[in-house]
Amino acid sequence: MQAPSNIEMPVSSIASFVEQSIKKKMEWKRIRILGGEPTLHSRIFDIIDLLMNYKNEFNPSVKLVLGTHYLGDRVCRVLERLPEAIHIKSTLKSSRVNLFKPFNVAPIDTPFHRFSDFSCGCRIIEECGMGLTPSGYYMCAVAGGIDRIFRHHIGRENLPEVSDPMTDQMSALCRFCGHFGFQWPTRGTRLSKTWRMAYRQYEDGE
Repeated sequence: MQAPSNIEMPVSSIASFVEQSIKKKMEWKRIRILGGEPTLHSRIFDIIDLLMNYKNEFNPSVKLVLGTHYLGDRVCRVLERLPEAIHIKSTLKSSRVNLFKPFNVAPIDTPFHRFSDFSCGCRIIEECGMGLTPSGYYMCAVAGGIDRIFRHHIGRENLPEVSDPMTDQMSALCRFCGHFGFQWPTRGTRLSKTWRMAYRQYEDGE
């Protein structure tokens, strides 16, 4: 695990998300609860209750999905108590090949993408949608994790308007994300120079 943290998503942030979604009449098609391992959150059932209330009282057609690796007794106990309306998706890596997109290869460290226009983002933004993290709202959940390491502190405090293109976040963060553009999958972890430096500074608290 790289740059482990004990930071949890504040339940108040989820409550605010639900409140603002209702106020702005945002009828989401899908809301995914991700981690790490979300079932280990100390108040996971408070979060589930808030999202279920949103579904039941405002948006019955929304699909609530929780991603889990199914590992451990505590995880399994939580999964057994989830409402039937919660769709459970396995994030467990079962393949022996275990090929991964080299996330920690920053495009700015590669000749092909060094001068790319990062404000256009990538397919993840369209396919997976906006992400809410402990640092705020981002154009995708991956960007929140990147910002935690690079410390630009550019998460939106409130639910963005539909008219907000969030291109400032894309320009600042997509340059570090290995999902931008094409890269060959790899079996092992690869770190480009920008990520090696960022992790060192993060660990040193700079």
